[in-house]
Amino acid sequence: MKLFITYRGNSAVSRCAVIIDRMHQQKHRTRSAFFGFFESVNSDAAVKALFEKIENYCRRNDIEFMEGPFNPNLYSELGLLADNFDSIPSYFQTYNPPYYIKLLETAGFTTQLKVHTRSNKNLKSYLKQEYGDNLMTEAQDIKIRSFNLKKKEKDLDYLRDIYNAAFSENWHFTPVSREEYVFSAKYLGLVTPPELIKFVEHRGRPVGVIQFALDINPYLQTFKGKFNPFKYLNLLRSRKKIKRAIIFAVGIKKEFQHSLVRKLLFNATVLLARNYDELETTWMYDDNIAAIKSAESLGMLPDKHYLI
Repeated sequence: MKLFITYRGNSAVSRCAVIIDRMHQQKHRTRSAFFGFFESVNSDAAVKALFEKIENYCRRNDIEFMEGPFNPNLYSELGLLADNFDSIPSYFQTYNPPYYIKLLETAGFTTQLKVHTRSNKNLKSYLKQEYGDNLMTEAQDIKIRSFNLKKKEKDLDYLRDIYNAAFSENWHFTPVSREEYVFSAKYLGLVTPPELIKFVEHRGRPVGVIQFALDINPYLQTFKGKFNPFKYLNLLRSRKKIKRAIIFAVGIKKEFQHSLVRKLLFNATVLLARNYDELETTWMYDDNIAAIKSAESLGMLPDKHYLI
């Protein structure tokens, strides 16, 4: 990852990171780079100067094209917000002023892909009306269980294994290594307590998983960009009061995607969602019909759109 900042006099006016992922290049047989962490004042000149330097760097590294924003990769926050600019971003959502779209288009970028999020802001009453109180939690050799902190390393391996298998054919997907997953899971408990991860097991082997995250953004806003240990402790104490959750990721191994595992995984999702007033998704592909139907079954409507 190479970082660039453009100055006007002594003031920083634009910035961007360029990420070259060799594993991604090898798998997808392309000489591409990601760009991310883009910020700028509303100035075509600032962005033009920034990307002139970036383009020279890319040419020296045999890069044919760039795409983004990826901050810094597919598994992190991504996309340029295209609407709902007056809405406060939830956890895992990016935010930018409307003029960012024009700045990047003027710099030569065109839209490659549009993704969206969904939300249900009247969750409890919807779930009670649609699904009542009795939901099947086991059938035949299939059961639901929570993430086990006492076997954290093993359950992290199960998570990684399921997601790598379930997402292997997804756009831009590159398998996540054990080292990457251990690193990214280091602070997992801050936004995802163990009870917010549910495995569906077939004969004792996890084959599906649903993972929620808490929307901690309203608490992070009180930090005003500066770390404070007392505010951090207050965040840890206040997590049980958070009433908005995010469906962070859902995965089922391919051989079980048309079995009772899918039904039980949906039921596990409903059981988790009942504890919250609002539910949102992270970004979704517009052509992922199965995921969209599941979201619609939870009463989730399209909310925000993001551009790559």
